[in-house]
Amino acid sequence: HNNFGFSGGPVVFWNYYKNRHQILGVISRYISQKGLLKSEDDKECFYYENSGIAVAYDIESVNKFINNSEEVR
Repeated sequence: HNNFGFSGGPVVFWNYYKNRHQILGVISRYISQKGLLKSEDDKECFYYENSGIAVAYDIESVNKFINNSEEVR
């Protein structure tokens, strides 16, 4: 589940083979979903809300970004 402000946070899982937590990736955003409100006189209003579904960069992409960032410094 993802909320506003979680971007940049780690996606962590338990590796049963190594018996430890590992970082799978980094959260980049959440997916929005469209909602509909209807007034009493049948006027419609659409809005976007947080679906709670996270989108993340995989750890290989994160490592590649970090390594390239160090070259720029």
